[in-house]
Amino acid sequence: MLYNMCWRDMSSGKMKIEAMPLNSFILDTVVPIILEARDISWEKTQAALKGLKEKEDAADLATVEDCMRDASVAFKGPVSYARQGCRTHFLDKKVESMTRNWNRMVTNAKNLGRGLSSHSSDPTI
Repeated sequence: MLYNMCWRDMSSGKMKIEAMPLNSFILDTVVPIILEARDISWEKTQAALKGLKEKEDAADLATVEDCMRDASVAFKGPVSYARQGCRTHFLDKKVESMTRNWNRMVTNAKNLGRGLSSHSSDPTI
């Protein structure tokens, strides 16, 4: 039931063997592990190893995802340069039409004159 628990070493042409003494600690810890291991089949061992491999792969994938997320550009789409705000084609068209209308109103206001004033040539109107 118990395997030979010893350490062998060949040094300077001599074989050294050190055996582990059997004591209650070894009997309480190693023997139950060996008894449990007897009932484990090869399929269960392979399934356990496959589960460990899947966990490691999932952890690796999470690490790669985190690195890619950290390295990606923070904002996609329109970007504000020099505090212009988010510029898109639609905003540019709207700003252009508003500027055109404003300039037309200013031009029309200049053509109308100053309006009613006490300094005009005919103050009775």
